[in-house]
Amino acid sequence: MNAKSTKRIAGLLIVFLLTVAALVAVMANTAQAALDKQSETYEATIELTSLDVGLTENGDIREGKDTLLANLIPDGQKISFGKWYSEELAAQNTGAQPEYMRVVIHRYWLDGNGEKATNMDPSLIELKLAKGWVVDESASTAEQIVLYSVDPVAVGASLLFANEMRIGADVLKDAKSVIVSSADAGAKTAGGQAYSYTEYAYDNYKFGISVEVDAVQTHNAADAIKGAWGVDANSLGINVGGAA
Repeated sequence: MNAKSTKRIAGLLIVFLLTVAALVAVMANTAQAALDKQSETYEATIELTSLDVGLTENGDIREGKDTLLANLIPDGQKISFGKWYSEELAAQNTGAQPEYMRVVIHRYWLDGNGEKATNMDPSLIELKLAKGWVVDESASTAEQIVLYSVDPVAVGASLLFANEMRIGADVLKDAKSVIVSSADAGAKTAGGQAYSYTEYAYDNYKFGISVEVDAVQTHNAADAIKGAWGVDANSLGINVGGAA
């Protein structure tokens, strides 16, 4: 019998920043613990010591529809592309036993209809990662970053996985100059003077981030990690004491 506990945390925020908007949905889910079936006594014990995870932002637990990134940009200011902003995101062990944790960060752009814009570069949505995690390069792409905690996270403890965020300045590179002739401008300006402006490819797009957090138990850690996540803990550098 596998112990299983699931929690969903979601936040929704639309912040219009110059011509780029931010839409952030954050979700934390626990996965099956991938427990090895042993004695009935062992299984009963596992049921009483649940695995559970949470997500914190700047030290505050986020649950339900709590908004993330609400304070990313100071009031009255506009986003500066290429500038790092403080944003501390952490996975928290809210269960009853130590656990290894995995975080999957998804990055994406949305068009004006709220559809994912697959032609836009999600890697321009950047997070500065914190220590204590190993990146699974084979599973990570421009759209997602997969992290594993190097060591078990103690009961009640949080492990920071990102501490800063920015939108890369390269969003301004994909642009073109548009010239409006005097004939076209006549209906728009008093003197009917020709003019030009710069049109940016990312104008009026939204950027999105979703985060998934799950965990496995520390007992028979290497097997639990392999069973739940399909990866070799020792090869990745996860400290499981060399367990096979």
